[in-house]
Amino acid sequence: MRDSQYLRPWLKQLLTQRRQLLLGMALAWLTTLFALGLLSLSGWFITASALYVGFDIYSPGSGIRFFAVSRTVGRYLERLVNHDLVLKLQARWRIALFKRLRQQPLNADKRFRLADTVQRLTRNIEAMDNLLLRLLLPTLVFTLLTLLVAVWWLFYQPWLALALLLTSLLVIALSAHLALRSRILAVRYTRQQQRLRSASMALTESAAELAGWGYYEAYQQRCLGHGERLQRWQDDEAKLRQRSQAWVDLVVQLLFIVVLVISLTMVNSGQLSAAQAIMLSLAALAWQETALETPQQWSSYGSIIGASRALLKPQPESDAMASSQVIQSADSDVHGRDVHSRDIQGRDLQLRIAQLSITRQQRRVVQHLNLVTEPGRVYWLQGSSGAGKSTLADTLMGLYPASNGDIKLQHRGDSSAQSMAVHCAYLTQQTDILDASIAANLRIAAPAASDEALWRVLALVELSDSVAALADGLQTRIGDYGLALSGGQLRRIALARVLLSGRPLLLLDEPFSGLQRDLAARILTRMVEQYAQRTWLIISHVSAAELQFELPSTQQLMLTPTA
Repeated sequence: MRDSQYLRPWLKQLLTQRRQLLLGMALAWLTTLFALGLLSLSGWFITASALYVGFDIYSPGSGIRFFAVSRTVGRYLERLVNHDLVLKLQARWRIALFKRLRQQPLNADKRFRLADTVQRLTRNIEAMDNLLLRLLLPTLVFTLLTLLVAVWWLFYQPWLALALLLTSLLVIALSAHLALRSRILAVRYTRQQQRLRSASMALTESAAELAGWGYYEAYQQRCLGHGERLQRWQDDEAKLRQRSQAWVDLVVQLLFIVVLVISLTMVNSGQLSAAQAIMLSLAALAWQETALETPQQWSSYGSIIGASRALLKPQPESDAMASSQVIQSADSDVHGRDVHSRDIQGRDLQLRIAQLSITRQQRRVVQHLNLVTEPGRVYWLQGSSGAGKSTLADTLMGLYPASNGDIKLQHRGDSSAQSMAVHCAYLTQQTDILDASIAANLRIAAPAASDEALWRVLALVELSDSVAALADGLQTRIGDYGLALSGGQLRRIALARVLLSGRPLLLLDEPFSGLQRDLAARILTRMVEQYAQRTWLIISHVSAAELQFELPSTQQLMLTPTA
């Protein structure tokens, strides 16, 4: 892909905030213009005061005060508007990226390393801030300021305008050269930074084990080696910036000399006054301030392209995940609601399992399983310990590969496959509870859920009275450092979280472990009646009859261990 293809999705996002973007650009340009006017008019005023006996001091004095105050106010408003725009977009990008990671197949998530995900959610998103603040905005301001000054100087001396335009072209060429060189260095730097982060996190997490086996110092040296290589590439990039900056300094200083010489020549010939000559020379100095910043700003070009590539293609081997999905999903919903997860238009979804066989540790745990689900029905898969129940559940969710057979989730009458990660809520055999409040644990499935929705789902699992009796109610902290709840209560919170997801297909692995059978039967009956349009896949070591659960829509399958 060309660089423009990596930048296009982000530019489209900037254009969605067109009004604020134009306001920020206008303020940035006006602020630079006020700085130019302040320095030029001040130079003219000081020189005129020294040369002339009597002249109007009030008009230029008022102009100087206007430019000084306007420059300060304009800078403040420009920073306020542009940084608000960037932070607003950054929040949308983070949410969109997290949604995209969450909606990938679970087996793809297993390939992600924690350090890689942290890199994408922090460094890469932060690098995209520079697209506006350090790339587009300074370039636009520099271009407009150059054109304005060139037109202004054209009225005094065309050679001044020509010298300015030629110098600006040299500045742009040097900045472009720096950008292209920095692109190569940025790719190496980003990869090395990711290696260092991964190694450091692994060292921190496994320090005790490494020390116990005597590998701590060796692994520490490995991390130091990554750090030294990273520092070398940082030094190379700094040297490149310094060389480019030195050339730009030389070019713009030559322009100042040219302007000063031409202006003084015009003074000697009577074409300009001395005050006007100083005004033009100081205008060149004001223009220099913007020109000197251009190479520094464009040095971030490589990091922007590298970050964009990483964000748009988190899995290089999967073209389906490429393009601008991350950015487009930011337009759909940025307030925490997952549109796909809440969409119960998936009521016509069918899970088709054909001749499914699963082998684990050289033992066939599931053999030739066939099943076609219908919405609103309960499919009870019973098996004793070792029959492969949890392995089957992991295989259905894509966490474990099947030996043979086919698993497809699709709409009735539509052959295109749907994602289990998007349309199926999975309750694993292990109960996972965060060290947070009850409400926070439930809202993992539905961030925008109201307190009323939380109370309703807790009532379904017969936990609302117990939570209401707590001093802090839904805000009661549970987990390792919170209130110690029983295993059955924690299991019901996990079950309530799955119900709250709103997904049309529910895969429950031993959902009632730790619960009495009469309580489990009541909860199950209430859940199925409340969510009659959902498809239920319940995996358990007990049968539906043992729970005294009887619904005409229930189909029971036996999983038997094989040799």
